Amino acid sequence: FEVTLTITLTLSVYVKVGLFLGFVEVTIYELRKDFVIVIFGPKTYIPSPFPKVEKFNASTRVMTILRGSVSCESKEGTVADETIQCWEREEDRPVIMTELNVARLEATGSLNGIHLNCIFSESDMKGSNDITFNWSSCKVQSNKIVIGGKSLVGVGITKYSNLRQASINLPTPPQDFLSTTVDNACTSVWTLTGSTDLTIKGREAKRGCFINAPGDISDAVLTIDFDLEKSCGSGFEVVVNEDEISIGSRNSMTYPVVVFGRKFRDIVIIMSPCDDLVKIRKTYDDAAYIEIIGGGGNDRIEIGDELSPYESRIWASMNVNAGEGISDELIIYDRTTATKNKVVFPTSVEGIHLIENITVDYSGVEFLELNLGTPVNVFVPSTNAGLELTLKYGDSPSVINVTSTNGPINIEKGNEDASITITKANGPVNVD
Repeated sequence: FEVTLTITLTLSVYVKVGLFLGFVEVTIYELRKDFVIVIFGPKTYIPSPFPKVEKFNASTRVMTILRGSVSCESKEGTVADETIQCWEREEDRPVIMTELNVARLEATGSLNGIHLNCIFSESDMKGSNDITFNWSSCKVQSNKIVIGGKSLVGVGITKYSNLRQASINLPTPPQDFLSTTVDNACTSVWTLTGSTDLTIKGREAKRGCFINAPGDISDAVLTIDFDLEKSCGSGFEVVVNEDEISIGSRNSMTYPVVVFGRKFRDIVIIMSPCDDLVKIRKTYDDAAYIEIIGGGGNDRIEIGDELSPYESRIWASMNVNAGEGISDELIIYDRTTATKNKVVFPTSVEGIHLIENITVDYSGVEFLELNLGTPVNVFVPSTNAGLELTLKYGDSPSVINVTSTNGPINIEKGNEDASITITKANGPVNVD
């Protein structure tokens, strides 16, 4: 619009000449005149347009975000037919714009600080670098969120091309059966606020992909999956160290892929058909369960820390299924100085922790090695056929009682003598 300003001065002149004859008034001359004088103008002003936050193409029904630090929210409607409102998020008097019948939302150029609140229609954020998906007040219709290198599927589908970091505020209260999968060549940093089961595809989480999942205790499950069916080279490595899990190829340096709060009490690690390495170094003190599933390769699983007491590092029960390899190893470290009665069964190790119900169950293992502290009291009722059992202990007097073995047994003692009893050995015995 435009404004035209004109200032004028209006003068009115009235002259009347007459005679008064007794009782009669005679007008001789009379003049009426108006004068209009323009003092200023006309002057036309065109105000500067307010800074738009978006533009809308009525023919294509595409709404384009023009600036960073903008929030856009679905007010009503459904996929490809929404009423969307956008506003400046950091201004005291923000520009607010609303469009009807929006079919698609996109950004122009590389924008920072875009917030998308429950947008159901397809979005293309192109080169935007920092996006927040606020889904706290809406529902993920399929109960599945998929984070990829070029797109996010959840409440609608959002594409991007060069995303560095993003955040997802998950439904509140927590949505039942909600799961999130990190897949399709993820290379960005993501923060997940709220409750969801989380699966990270180990082969797809490239270096630079990092998931931050803060939160308190919940029933959510964290899964690291390297795909048991897909072929590979030298195998992979996973390291669990309390609140952080690192992954990588077995013959190279690992890199952190997820850091999490106490929300994931249960962790599942699914390895590949190659020769993999899993290290469980430390857990939260309220962790519940860790399951490790191996494939067809020769895997090595290490539980505990070489220098620390087991009960000061590990608080979760373990279930190790080493898979179909021919020389899978399970090594348990326990450098405790507390006397514990450990029992090695064909499918479990009990008494490894001061808390009785924390155990290590195992299957598919060809080599079982216990690195024990001092003193130790170990009882072995029997072992699986073909299992090679190695018992190592420190410098204090210990008691080892083996009823039956169905494979080799190796006992490596410290400087002190131990009371060693082997009733029946169906395989080589080596005491060092």
